[in-house]
Formats: sequence, C-alpha cells, structure tokens
Amino acid sequence: DRVAVLQDGVLHQVGSPEDLYERPATRFVATFVGRASVLPCVLEGDGAVWVPYPPGNAAGPVRWSAVRSPEVEGMGPGEEVALVIRPESLAFVSAQDPQALAGRVIERRYAGPVTYFQVALAPGGEVEVLAPSGAATVGDSVRVAPAPGGPAPRIFRRAR
Repeated sequence: DRVAVLQDGVLHQVGSPEDLYERPATRFVATFVGRASVLPCVLEGDGAVWVPYPPGNAAGPVRWSAVRSPEVEGMGPGEEVALVIRPESLAFVSAQDPQALAGRVIERRYAGPVTYFQVALAPGGEVEVLAPSGAATVGDSVRVAPAPGGPAPRIFRRAR
C-alpha cells in the first residue's frame, strides 16, 4: 500500500508506511507519522549535529550523527537545524557515555513490556524514550543517547 501525506493542500510525500516512518522527506512527515521528538541543533561536518549544553557545563557539546533530509541540502556547518528522533532510537545510558544528555523523567506511559518515558533534558527541550518498563520512574535522573538499531535520527530545517 502507498500513503500520501498532505498539509494545507501541499503534497509532502507518497510512499509505503515504512518509507514515511523510516525515511520522511520533510519535518512535517517526520512528526506527523508516528512519535518523534524535535531538538534544536547545529550542523557540524557532513551530517553530525551537536546539542549544546547550558553555558559553563564542563562536558561541552554532545555530538549525535544523523541523516540529512533533502530539506537541508546546501546547508553548511554552523547552520541551525532541527534533529528529529524516534522514541525507539533513544536509550538510557551510563553517565560515562560521551554522547549522553542529562535529564529527568517527567512522565511515563506504560505499554506492557515497554514504557514511553518523557524526559526533560538539562540543556532544555524534551525527548521521548521507549525503554523496558522497569528502566526508570518519574523523578529519576537519567542520561539519554542514540540507541543502535532504531531508525536513524534525521536533520530537517528549523521551523521559523
């Protein structure tokens, strides 16, 4: 089957449900089809992005690799973009993980053997993490980083 995604009369993408979910062409499709978190980031190098920590944090910026969408073709290092990441693409990790962002669990939605955890990040913003149900409770301090095996985070233009 093929699905078409339209917004205000504009056709954003046509494809299989898998294509729309795993390879969204626009930020609208990425956030409309399935669950996704959006983080403001800056391009660095060929596809890597960095998520800034609050000023003065000794850890410095955290760098996450991501796939560039067609929306950001021609954009170069230092440009502000949006990183869109699926809940199953994130994991709770140890404090020693160099790609980890610190945060606190602010909500959990039980879904059987897994739970959706809403995490307020120390640098600002929130992400949703899909993890085993016993992984954390509301109020826990956690560290979040990209998980291997999930859909790759994608880079899109920032909303104006």
